[in-house]
Amino acid sequence: MQNKTLLLVTSGLIGAVFLLGNAGGAALVQKTDRTGSPLSPAPCQTCHSSGKFNTSVDIQLIQGDDPVTTYVPGEVYTLKVIVNANENAQQFGFQAVALSGQGHDQAGTFQNPQTGVAIRSVNNRSYPEQQYPSLKDTFQLEWVAPMAGTGDIKIYSAGVATNANGNSGGDGAAFANITIQEFGVSSIATNRPAGFDIISYLPGNSMVLMVPEQDGQLMIYDLMGRIHHVQSYRGINQVSLDLSSLHSGTYLLHWKGSTSMWTENFFIP
Repeated sequence: MQNKTLLLVTSGLIGAVFLLGNAGGAALVQKTDRTGSPLSPAPCQTCHSSGKFNTSVDIQLIQGDDPVTTYVPGEVYTLKVIVNANENAQQFGFQAVALSGQGHDQAGTFQNPQTGVAIRSVNNRSYPEQQYPSLKDTFQLEWVAPMAGTGDIKIYSAGVATNANGNSGGDGAAFANITIQEFGVSSIATNRPAGFDIISYLPGNSMVLMVPEQDGQLMIYDLMGRIHHVQSYRGINQVSLDLSSLHSGTYLLHWKGSTSMWTENFFIP
């Protein structure tokens, strides 16, 4: 009887250590993807049931103050993961990953995590996750978009809301994902939008465009994602661009209006 009691106590201690260890993140302790991505053997719900917190996860990629659904290669964005739960939840955790292609490769680079967030590696992919149970339900860090030609990327994230009782009973967990398209690849339409046209083009000198909307923005960047020119305009449909500072090479011209956008290549010999 004494041995059985000892066995039960020992098992309980091991379980408690394991659960408390996971509070630092599944990538740290389990070396596992729990985001619900194609690389995940099972998401956080495997250990944390749906619970009573009505848990859900919101993923936002932000530039400036606005969420975006497209990325410019090489640009820096803020990734924000919000674990939504009712007021009874005491602590929160998350894990995220950004993947691209059929091989589910690492997409872009995570950097500058907020206090309490760590960036960890599992199978050559980066996973931001909590360093310890958080009293706040929002996590964020920077994401540097991948090189041109990567195409669509998917950001996956799992979130956990807990009752802070030291085990997984009564906790809530959920996961979500978003697709972010690449300017110049996935976001290019088959045909130019009506009203968009290149009126004149003098390589290495200038370009004159007719644009469909009188308020918008034009951007020129190279195939490595470096931005060379940004120009906003208001109240006009014809816009002139100065190309004299551009060296020989292929560039992407991106136009964005209030209701549509367009990207195409141009070459300076």
